[in-house]
Amino acid sequence: MSIDPSKANSSSTESFFTSLVTNVGILVLVVEVGAFTILKQRLGRILYPADVSTAHC
Repeated sequence: MSIDPSKANSSSTESFFTSLVTNVGILVLVVEVGAFTILKQRLGRILYPADVSTAHC
């Protein structure tokens, strides 16, 4: 199996869209983690109960 030099520099539309979707997915993940981190600090009273003993199990 050998590498064809004429195909080494060519890109297809499929590979472009694959990389685009991958990069958008990574960007969405980073934005969601960042938003969670910021909101966790601002809304700590919602995420962490003041008194755990009052929680009904």
